[in-house]
Amino acid sequence: MCPNDTATPCQPLLSSRLFDSEAGSDVTFLVGHEPDTWRFPGHRWVLAEANPVFRAMLAKRDDESPEMVIPITDLDGKAFDLLLRYLYKEEVVIQSVPTALSTFYAAQKYLCPGLMKLCITYLDQTLDVSNALQVFEFIRMCSGQCGTASAPDPDLYDVELDPNSNLDNMLNLSRSLLHNCLLYIDSHAPEILVQESIEDLKQDSLKEIVQRDTLYAPESLVYAAIERWCNVECKRYHKELSPENLRAVLGDEILFSVRYLLMDEREFLEGPMTGNLLTKPECTVLFAILRRIPIANTTCTITEECLAKWKQNRRPPKYSRIPLAKRGSDEKRKTKEKKKKKEKEVSPGRCTSACVTDYVVRALQCLFD
Repeated sequence: MCPNDTATPCQPLLSSRLFDSEAGSDVTFLVGHEPDTWRFPGHRWVLAEANPVFRAMLAKRDDESPEMVIPITDLDGKAFDLLLRYLYKEEVVIQSVPTALSTFYAAQKYLCPGLMKLCITYLDQTLDVSNALQVFEFIRMCSGQCGTASAPDPDLYDVELDPNSNLDNMLNLSRSLLHNCLLYIDSHAPEILVQESIEDLKQDSLKEIVQRDTLYAPESLVYAAIERWCNVECKRYHKELSPENLRAVLGDEILFSVRYLLMDEREFLEGPMTGNLLTKPECTVLFAILRRIPIANTTCTITEECLAKWKQNRRPPKYSRIPLAKRGSDEKRKTKEKKKKKEKEVSPGRCTSACVTDYVVRALQCLFD
């Protein structure tokens, strides 16, 4: 955790009074690229006390200069504003997914696990059809880098982590959010695959999604998604929209992830048969199999392994969501309570001390009678 999480009782009061204050400011941050550059006043002692990265950054500067001016070009102004709010002990309120993503990036680079957790919690709570792919792509990229700081440059500064740092926990939280993203994508695949944002995925991200056995959607939608993706990818890199270029940017691993033999004849004719991804021999073999027409496999790209895979149905996901936010924990607790209550209602009554007393009284009455 950041040292600011264990500050002395007087520090939050002092630092909160200094946030967004020019009084006593001895460092200025210019954040972002022109013309969208934000200016932030800062206080060396507050930032050095609150964060190891700022401590290393400020210690390497010229202490004799009355004021530092530090440009930071890899963050946007809103994310840096929330980063400073967190370090100055101000309340941090996140209100949009783009802000959560950019703030997570800032918190990761400046080694602020507490702020990272706030972002992860918000993203987990607001996951929906319109942003699931964006969150998945971003967290997938970051989940393997949660223990790395690149601001300041580690070659220029020696950053000493707090011995109580919980960055490993943040890495686990990031991977848990990634798990939840994939579960959401699997469970809402028909709605997800038609989203425009699928065209913005990196190739390896697209491959991870379409290869999943739990991506529960019609194969015609899977094919349409990869077809749109490779068309946009060719345009993005100024390539001619030829069958050769389309297939080259897509790759056979993604192309052969579609379960073609689960399509009906109409879906195959309107999709792969009229598209530019499969070759004519490949289309001929697959259509013949769909029509149950005996034909020799005349293409070396369609192997017996491919044919077997293309016949396997995708299945609905059976794994569970990992509760990251309080909402998720509360829901899990309420589910357990309801289950216990239901079991108590249907289970036979147990004998209590009152039952035993009543039984003894009745026995004595019978004895004396």
